[in-house]
Amino acid sequence: MTSAIEAGICLDQGALPSLSEQVIVDCCGGYYTHGCSGGSVIQAFDCVYDLVSMPYDSNYAYTAKKGTCKYTYGRYIPLYRSQPFYYSNKDGDGEDMLSFFVCYAPTIIAIAVPTNNDRFYMYRGGIIDEHTACGKTINHAVVAVGIGEENGVPYWLVLNSWGTQWGEDGFVRIKRGDGICSVGDYSVVPPMSH
Repeated sequence: MTSAIEAGICLDQGALPSLSEQVIVDCCGGYYTHGCSGGSVIQAFDCVYDLVSMPYDSNYAYTAKKGTCKYTYGRYIPLYRSQPFYYSNKDGDGEDMLSFFVCYAPTIIAIAVPTNNDRFYMYRGGIIDEHTACGKTINHAVVAVGIGEENGVPYWLVLNSWGTQWGEDGFVRIKRGDGICSVGDYSVVPPMSH
């Protein structure tokens, strides 16, 4: 989620900040967010906007576990309070709509990650092009940042939150057009900062 907010601020202001993910993990539990255990992206936005401003990662570093909320008002980036645009695929046009959204801004999407095999977790590169690499239930939020094509195979370029040691420097490529991993079923476009 923070990656999409950062991108929106960059598109609006011309500089890419590094914002704190940990503040959401620590301070947004009352908004149906559960840190690394999932939750609601929309309600996480409500929490962030209720905080009024977003701390930099250097002010509130990521620890990869839930801690006590240490948010205080300070020299943080103020956020434009506006609801993000939410899209749920009901008519089979989810990936078409996602293509439109990604041209506008990096877009938060929810995908189905497997819970009973290591194929997605052990991803090191290439294009995921089979449903068997995915889970059956949407359970993980990532950020679609672009599209591409390799050897005639179109793909989504997706930023994961598992660090640069995972995948292709933190990114995964998922085949576009076949609903792999439920891409396109759930999209959230964050508002620009102004």
